[in-house]
Amino acid sequence: MVQEGNSLLHQLAHEPNGKLKEMCDSPDDINEVNAMGETPLLSLLRSPAPNLSAVCELLRARADVNRGDIMGETPLMEAACLGDRELCLSLLQSRADAERRNLSTGQRAEELAQSAGYEDIAQLCRSHGQAILAPRRRGGALRQRCEEQEVPLDLLGQLCANDLLRDIDRWQRAPWAELATEATEQGLEVTEQVERQELEVRLKKLRVWRLLPLQPLQDLCRLEAAHVVGEREGRGESSGPLSREELIEALMVASWGGVTKSQSIRKRCEEKGIPEGKLEDRQRAELILNEFDRLEQMSTGDLGRLYKSRGFAYADDMEPESLREQLKEHLLYQELSLSHLRQLCKEKELPIKGDHRRADLLKLITAESWHALEIPVMKLPSVLVAQGLLDQLKRLEKKDERQLRAELRRRQLPLEQSASKSKLLSRLRRHLVWQQMSVEDLEDECRSRDLQWTTTSKMSKLQQLHPGSLQKKEMLQLLHDWLTVEMLEGKGISVKLMGHEALAIFMEVERLESMPRKLLEAEYQMLGMPDEPKLEDKELIYRLKQVLMWSQLEIEQLVEECQDRQLHIQHTLKLCEEEKRQILLDKLIMSLGVDGWEKQGIPVARLSSLDAAIGIIEELNRLEEAEEKEVKETYQLLGLPKETLDKSVMISRLKHYMIWQELRPSELRKECLKHSISAAGDIEELITKLVLKTAGFALPEETKAPELTFPPREPKTSVPKTIPAPSGKVASAFQLLGLDVTAKQEEVRRAYRRLALQHHPDKNPGLQEEAVKKFQQITHAYETLQGHLKHSAR
Repeated sequence: MVQEGNSLLHQLAHEPNGKLKEMCDSPDDINEVNAMGETPLLSLLRSPAPNLSAVCELLRARADVNRGDIMGETPLMEAACLGDRELCLSLLQSRADAERRNLSTGQRAEELAQSAGYEDIAQLCRSHGQAILAPRRRGGALRQRCEEQEVPLDLLGQLCANDLLRDIDRWQRAPWAELATEATEQGLEVTEQVERQELEVRLKKLRVWRLLPLQPLQDLCRLEAAHVVGEREGRGESSGPLSREELIEALMVASWGGVTKSQSIRKRCEEKGIPEGKLEDRQRAELILNEFDRLEQMSTGDLGRLYKSRGFAYADDMEPESLREQLKEHLLYQELSLSHLRQLCKEKELPIKGDHRRADLLKLITAESWHALEIPVMKLPSVLVAQGLLDQLKRLEKKDERQLRAELRRRQLPLEQSASKSKLLSRLRRHLVWQQMSVEDLEDECRSRDLQWTTTSKMSKLQQLHPGSLQKKEMLQLLHDWLTVEMLEGKGISVKLMGHEALAIFMEVERLESMPRKLLEAEYQMLGMPDEPKLEDKELIYRLKQVLMWSQLEIEQLVEECQDRQLHIQHTLKLCEEEKRQILLDKLIMSLGVDGWEKQGIPVARLSSLDAAIGIIEELNRLEEAEEKEVKETYQLLGLPKETLDKSVMISRLKHYMIWQELRPSELRKECLKHSISAAGDIEELITKLVLKTAGFALPEETKAPELTFPPREPKTSVPKTIPAPSGKVASAFQLLGLDVTAKQEEVRRAYRRLALQHHPDKNPGLQEEAVKKFQQITHAYETLQGHLKHSAR
């Protein structure tokens, strides 16, 4: 009770008695003292006009009649000094001790009354023992009734005992419904199995427990409810002496069964998934449960408003259950102990620091909902700004791809033809977020991308007047330029390597991506590469894109590219720059095919030449497109015993045969040893053994392997075939490509690639008609020479 309690009690003394009882929550509160050591009862008696009814109300509420102030003055001493006989009598009947002495003079209440001239009061204090004990010795009516009703008069006092006896009489006369209602209000469980008499007994016991002083109540609890208290302490729930309500609750459970309030709360916590043991204060578990119940009753609109007020990223399309669960989690995080909250943040991989307290950790948790939407809320001016951004992005998500592209063009942001809707939204999101950032946060964004900006010291005096706005404008432009770089590199175009040509290459790649398959294949064949029908569009575009980038490189850069791909280029060192450039470019172009051919199981590095690899690829493509009958006829040329095989099996065996035909002799012998075949013998004999062994036919050592009739390729040591003299048309074709009539197929391909790239109409926008005519002549000459060389090979 604080010092101003005197004025409060003085006010209450003039109000109805029930008002004072409402203000006193429990006997423990009624006996609290103020700075002078006064209890509410003593303060009331020291007020200008003590109210007898208010004093009686405090006495019924179990106010301590013998607790004095810091000088030892008791309520009885104060009443004796006042000379109020009714007050003294009420106190004495409530077992006030008349033998107590104050600390200042050592006087009792009787002596204080005599000093003040109140002899009748002094006589009352002297004889209070006899006045109270006489009815007991004579077996007075009150004691007799208390014994009949098992009411502990000595412990309760006359006032409380009389009140209880009146309630017992009222309960006996009350209807069942009224009795059951009062029992429920008192916290008793009323069931059909409980009879009326039993219910009256429970009400009486409950009232006695509530009227008993604290010490007798504790003694009774130890005697009758020790096992209930023991279970509570065994679970670690005890944090000091039990309160009056906890003692009464233990007696109720011990007498009539059921569970305690703490047990009920623990069970509900388990059902709701609340880790009671991890809470900062277990007493708040009931509050959390009540909040959970409140959340479950909330409407969708109220949930959304509450969710937004807690700092979370809210969108109108969020499901109510999702909102409810996240709000419950956040409510629980607020009540967790700090150590458990830090552990939770670590599990979520949040960037916590050693000096982060509870509020900081909770901010990180709420910021997580924004980061999932790629909105760095911690770098924005406020959550309100972040929510505005989110609303704007949600409106953008409802637009179609055409409208989004128009929005990017309006904001002068980079845009590619093949960008998906999600990529367009991501680009707009970053643009909108950057616009709301402070200069310091924009500096962090630029720094994380290794972007350099102008410092304030380098600005002019006029610019330094408004450095913040100028710096922000500059950084926004740097970040927008970075978006363009990101777009180009997303296409596989290295801005660092290509420089100013990067955008031109980007436009060309965009054109390739929009072309149909047939035109892509035509572009690819212009490079002198074999037709590969199984090549995916993505890989085809990748190869053409690589050629575009290589064609823009300097010779030194081409050399580096060849070295990165481990291509042999020593023989090119003495050539002129133009020839060296063309050979390096040819090698790089062929390396693209080699990578793909190696994936198809063709060991290009082990073959006798690159032309051999191209020949195998062309033959395999022909077999894949051929009818099964034609494949079977080709397979029968191997001279193997007749079998019923699928087309794919026959092609696989023919593929191996063609590879073995083109392997260098040393590699062919390694292949024999790999299949546990003797490497002794000539080339054709070794190939025959490999074909038979891999086809599953035994090779008796004493029997010479059958000779295969498949037309073998000529070994390197054989005399080259004589190429017939070319006709005038063929000679003109050689001349148009700048070649000698003895040029081989690889030289023809190289020359065609060089001239086709040089005279392609797309490469000569200013001379469109001449370029088209020249390009057609070159293509016709190449086709003529291809037919001539194939005919000569036969």
